[in-house]
Amino acid sequence: MNTIRGITKFTFLWMTTVSMAALALIAQVGLSTALAWEYNATATMCYIDTFALDVKEKKNKTVETGAVYVWRIQSEGDELMNGWEYTHDTIITHVKGMGDKTSGYLEMYPDTYYPSGWFVEDKYSFKSQMETPEGTYTGVGTLDGVTATYESEFLLPIQEPPIEECMYGGDLPPLCDDNGELFPWCMPMPLTVQLSVTGNIEN
Repeated sequence: MNTIRGITKFTFLWMTTVSMAALALIAQVGLSTALAWEYNATATMCYIDTFALDVKEKKNKTVETGAVYVWRIQSEGDELMNGWEYTHDTIITHVKGMGDKTSGYLEMYPDTYYPSGWFVEDKYSFKSQMETPEGTYTGVGTLDGVTATYESEFLLPIQEPPIEECMYGGDLPPLCDDNGELFPWCMPMPLTVQLSVTGNIEN
């Protein structure tokens, strides 16, 4: 009887050890199958939505809130980085040009995932005159679990609109689209600023 109990105990311990090893292997394989790749894109500032724009003059500075800047993101063959982006900016401009700052949050809607999946960034901040934005997109909805880092720099020269990137397939960005016409408070930018954008996508 003691021999049978010993064999049973050994068998149970062996099966437990094998099971734990298998679970560890599955976890390791699962982590290793996470995909990551680089992308290159261009961000074009196309429109400004002024519906909620508020401009206040304070001591030695101007504070602009409520405006939404509409960007067209176009990549070199990556569907996740083709879409419309809305940046909700607070812009602080000092009289002497020192300490200017832009901060806010954004939503980016890839064309092939709209409207079920999109990216957000809850908070960003950079010096208005000296820096360009960088940060991390976080996936929402059908893009839950996907992240994308981004770094940007100015592309020169600054162009006069209209330019091709802002006329994507003849379609207006949903935020500005009033049955094929622009809402009156959604206006093309007088000069078109473009950024080169690079980063890594992880799924």
